[in-house]
Amino acid sequence: MVEAFLIKAPDAMMDTFTNDVVFIDETFGDHVVGRDEYEEMNADVIKWADPDATRVVDRFVSEDGTRTVAIWDWIGTNFYGKPFDPPFVLIQEYKDGKISKQSISYASPDAYGQLMDQ
Repeated sequence: MVEAFLIKAPDAMMDTFTNDVVFIDETFGDHVVGRDEYEEMNADVIKWADPDATRVVDRFVSEDGTRTVAIWDWIGTNFYGKPFDPPFVLIQEYKDGKISKQSISYASPDAYGQLMDQ
């Protein structure tokens, strides 16, 4: 999923999600249900952010493999050409080998400023 996002390959990225995926962004308040809506939201993100890399700081997988929790650094350039590198926590739940729920929370107090400011 991450590699597909970085190279802006939405079809490959969306193949990792169930059709009824739920996405929640705890920091910005986005809540999307369904693969089509999530794909549309990601298309918008790609318009205003140019992600260069992500770095997994730490990752935990539940014993039964149905949930992961990862701490990431997201590095790139926002719509205005300014760099960003907010850390975030990503929680994913899996059903039939695909992501059925994804929740994200930026750990940086200035995530909005980094991602949106000019």
